[in-house]
Amino acid sequence: LGNEYFMLSTGYKVATSLYYIGNLSEAKSMVENLLKIAEAKSFGGFAITGALKVLLAEFLRQEREFQKSLQLIEVGLEIAFKDKPPYSWSKLYKIALMFSLGQYDSALGIVTEIEEMHEDFSLPYFITSAARIWKAIIAYVNSESDLAIEILESLGIVEGKAPVNGLERGYL
Repeated sequence: LGNEYFMLSTGYKVATSLYYIGNLSEAKSMVENLLKIAEAKSFGGFAITGALKVLLAEFLRQEREFQKSLQLIEVGLEIAFKDKPPYSWSKLYKIALMFSLGQYDSALGIVTEIEEMHEDFSLPYFITSAARIWKAIIAYVNSESDLAIEILESLGIVEGKAPVNGLERGYL
C-alpha cells in the first residue's frame, strides 16, 4: 500500500483536527484532495476512504446541504464498515446530521448502535464519550434535563468544574 495509504490515514487525522479547531475551509480542501488521491490509487474500497467521504459529508451538513450530506454519509459508512473505529467515528457525523434534521429518535438509535459496537469491539473512549455527549444533548432537547445532567456527570462534566480534556463539546 505504501506511502499513499499512510498519507490518507494521517491526512484524515489532520483534517479532523482542522475541523475541530474550526478551520473548515482548509479541512474540506484537504479531504477533497485526499479523496482524489484515494481514487487515483484505487483505494475507493478502503475504510479510511469511507471515513473521508463521511467527513466531507459533514462539511455539506455544515453548508446545510442535508440531502447531499446524507447520500455521501451512507456511501462512506458502507465503505468504512470494514473497520469498526473509523466506522463508529463516522457514525457520529450521521448523528449530527439527524440532529440537524430534527430526527432525534434516529440520532438516538445511532448512539445505541455505537454503544452496542462498544460492547462487541471495545471502542476508544473518544468515540464512546462523544456518543454519550450526543445522547445528553438529545435528552436536553427532549426536555429530559435530569437525564442529560446524569449522562454528563458520568463523563465528569460537572457545573463549576474545570473542563475535562477532550470533552469540551459537552460544555456547549
